[in-house]
Amino acid sequence: MTAGAILVVLTRPDTADGCLHIAAQAARALPEAPIDVLHVLPDPAGTILPSEEVLPAAPCADIEQRETTTATELRAIYDARHAAVPRAVWHATAGIPADEVRRRARAAAPIQAADPTPTPCFRRRSTPGPAVW
Repeated sequence: MTAGAILVVLTRPDTADGCLHIAAQAARALPEAPIDVLHVLPDPAGTILPSEEVLPAAPCADIEQRETTTATELRAIYDARHAAVPRAVWHATAGIPADEVRRRARAAAPIQAADPTPTPCFRRRSTPGPAVW
């Protein structure tokens, strides 16, 4: 990620278009800033409760299928909007969403767009940092 980039975190297809719209608006205010669009495929093992020791194969496959479907839908939304935001670059990776967002946000511009619904991946920060919508 380039320093001063606009970071757009896509987690849900129903909010992706709005997040990309916000990024396009931010891009007008920051004409030199590249736009990094991020989707993190969570590791199914990270979804189990601490009291559980293993994730059975069937639920693991269900989670992987659901996340793959979500990633495909998000990519299609990104591709459809890409002409309106040509500076945007798609990044998809596997990992822990909160860790990946935290790592990439260090180099982001002061404005970031993310799914506006609260999830365990996007907790309030106790230290000052970039705003997250």
